Amino acid sequence: MLQGMALLMTGGDLATMLIALLVGLGIGGVAGAGLAGTTRLCVECVIGVIMLAVILRSLLAVYGRYSRLNSGRCPNPLCHGVVQRSELVGEGKVVCPTCKKTWPELRGMRFRTTTRA
Repeated sequence: MLQGMALLMTGGDLATMLIALLVGLGIGGVAGAGLAGTTRLCVECVIGVIMLAVILRSLLAVYGRYSRLNSGRCPNPLCHGVVQRSELVGEGKVVCPTCKKTWPELRGMRFRTTTRA
């Protein structure tokens, strides 16, 4: 599962998590240096919770893409198609015929059958 999620993680997801971590640690360090006592602890806890929430949101977005692709549906949020293997995109990749995006083929992926009238 973690390998499949790593394949679907975008640069934007990584950048969001890294920026949240750096900004959270920076603001927490500045607040920790300027405040004392329980106020310092409260401010650092609030900053830590916000930082973790942003990181968790990014991880849940990647997990959502993983679960949609693993069940045979296109993980593109604007598409409602299903993915399929194609000789045109090569080995180890799948394509959505609706939006024409290619995705990595996950191990143990379940493909859906479709019929067109």
